[in-house]
Amino acid sequence: MVLHTPPKGTGKSLEELLAEHPDAPTGLPSPASSATHATSQVPDSDQAREFGFRVPLSKLKQHPWNARIARSPERIREIASSMAGSRQYHPLAVTKDPAEPGTYFIFDGDTRFKAAELLNWPDIWVLEGHVDASSPLDVYVQSFRHTEDTDPIPQIDMGIRWAQLISEKLATQEQLAERLGYHQATISRMLSFSRFPERIQAFMRENKERFPYSVAGVLVSAIDSRTEEELLALCQRIVTEEISRRAIESLLKEKKQTARAPRKAAVISKPIRLGESQVGMLRTYETGAIEFKVQEAASIDEKVLAELVDLLGAAVELVSTGETNLRQALINKLTAPEKAPKK
Repeated sequence: MVLHTPPKGTGKSLEELLAEHPDAPTGLPSPASSATHATSQVPDSDQAREFGFRVPLSKLKQHPWNARIARSPERIREIASSMAGSRQYHPLAVTKDPAEPGTYFIFDGDTRFKAAELLNWPDIWVLEGHVDASSPLDVYVQSFRHTEDTDPIPQIDMGIRWAQLISEKLATQEQLAERLGYHQATISRMLSFSRFPERIQAFMRENKERFPYSVAGVLVSAIDSRTEEELLALCQRIVTEEISRRAIESLLKEKKQTARAPRKAAVISKPIRLGESQVGMLRTYETGAIEFKVQEAASIDEKVLAELVDLLGAAVELVSTGETNLRQALINKLTAPEKAPKK
């Protein structure tokens, strides 16, 4: 009779096992060597489908569209210590790789897989799921659902993965919203994480409590106006001073107002009037800039406006020729008799 339970460990911590077997070529004792085996080792059997089976670590690989992007070494060692000291309580969720028979993609349990590698186990307990390995969206969604149930995925990992799926035309915002159960507005705001430099993303991931998507959505406006160093300093300040989202918005507004160059006063400023109403303005500045404005709503006769355009056009043409006595040249041009058209 086969007892269908996860394999028991050695009862010792990871550090104790590593100390006892520093140079062992085969590494730490495998759970498969335990007197109680997890399940049937025949993948196509009914028992294997129900209870799972053991697979050599060399036959397992991480899928590129796994929902979780980063795993801390501390978390891997924590899981490894638990697996070494007691047992593997949960199987890895895998699906067959159609391109390489006999191998499997992991869509849930990458951290346990890395822990088993750290322990140097030859094989591990897995359970096969119904996932289309050729569909990045299907793999991501299944990985997301399994992983989110055990250890919530940081919002920054969600936003980066969603942006990758969308940019590579493997999914749309509508598909992600429908399959993950999020509003499209939330999906859109989460995508802002993908716009930050990798160093900023790493800092945000380390301090994920201080950088929810609502804060990232505000900070993204600072990317174009700050260097990477300035942006990192701002993020560090948000963490150390526990700055709220509203306070961040105020900081960014202050920076924008400070950065905006003050407008210089005009050297000459002449109002254009029509009766008692001002309908425009002529200004000149120290830089040589000339500003001529007439309000759209001004009730100036169309013929007058047309003649004004002709006058300004004639002056521009003379400036383009390099004329030095512009005033006299403009008078001569305007008073010269019109030439009869050639027949």
